[in-house]
Amino acid sequence: MLDLYRRPTEQVVLGNKWIWVAIVVLVNTVGAILYLVAGRKPAVIAENVAPSPSPSESPSARIESIADALYGPRDDTDQR
Repeated sequence: MLDLYRRPTEQVVLGNKWIWVAIVVLVNTVGAILYLVAGRKPAVIAENVAPSPSPSESPSARIESIADALYGPRDDTDQR
């Protein structure tokens, strides 16, 4: 679900996250596996990759940069 939450809508098969939320919730484990196998489009390789965080950065900033590297940037709809 975390991957689905953080992945941009353009990178989700069928172009609608709510369909995948319903599949994952209603079909439980099989739905989650189905999403991971068939629901995601390949990630686009970014030309301008952000530099690695320095050791002096706060732990929360390092964790956020790691999550961004793994799952991509957050959707525009996320208001933190």
